[in-house]
Amino acid sequence: DSCVTHAIDCALDGINPVTDQHYLSPGQRKHYEFNLRLLEPMNEMMLHGIRYDASARDALVATLRSEINALQGELDELAGISVATVGNAAMALCLKKKLDQVWTWDDLSVHAKPSCKDKAERLVLLMGLEPPLSHAVTGEVNTLLERSVNVASPRLTDFLYGQPPWGWGFAPQFIKEGNRNTTRLARDTGALLSLLRKHPGDRRLELCLAIIQRQTQLKSLRMTTDADGRVRFAVNIVGSRTQRHTCHISNTGSGGNLHGTPDGHKHLFLADDGCELWNVDLAGADGWTIGAECAALGDTRM
Repeated sequence: DSCVTHAIDCALDGINPVTDQHYLSPGQRKHYEFNLRLLEPMNEMMLHGIRYDASARDALVATLRSEINALQGELDELAGISVATVGNAAMALCLKKKLDQVWTWDDLSVHAKPSCKDKAERLVLLMGLEPPLSHAVTGEVNTLLERSVNVASPRLTDFLYGQPPWGWGFAPQFIKEGNRNTTRLARDTGALLSLLRKHPGDRRLELCLAIIQRQTQLKSLRMTTDADGRVRFAVNIVGSRTQRHTCHISNTGSGGNLHGTPDGHKHLFLADDGCELWNVDLAGADGWTIGAECAALGDTRM
């Protein structure tokens, strides 16, 4: 690697024998040297990391999961999916030779397969709650037994585009490649939003979108910390074609793409003692820049 890097450096500093010019123009050279000067401060930032409030993160994860369960329970009810019975649970969690021994929820925890013991004990706890069961409980029960409307599964298209009574009968939306449709049915956020525009107020579509939004938040909260309670990250100074840095998981295994941190999660990152963290963003910066460029050319309408 060091030999290749040295050869690249020699080429960048050399003269193109065809044009008898430097390989880099003066502007390219200036940009290249600027990036080199960023390496040292960026390395210091990556090694130092940021304090992270793991306890607050765990509390936020618990809240999001509770919300997802409640939304899931309501969606399952609207989809005609009943609450699981002991028989449903036994079929999913027990060996066939044990089925005739499972008559109550307490029996389930005794006869469940070893790999399903945790699920069975959770189900016994949930189904032992005072009726009527809330949507949060029924949603979690059906999710544990994989009976729910799974918005992350390809089977969501069966609900969206299938014919009633089990399907919802929406007009098919197709995955696009470039500017043209394929023959593959779409189930992503864009397809759901398109359907919701055509069917405003449809609670099933609203619930699907709300669950997806919270599941996306959970993904960004999966980042781990290093042993010192800090998250670290790796930055590629020239990681994008638009000259923006890219950010991803660090070599230590902690962190992730911190550039994509939602506003609602930024409170989890804590300033060091004696320091402050600020979140500053320009409003309409692109529009102002275009307006300034146009004004410099004599067009002041923006």
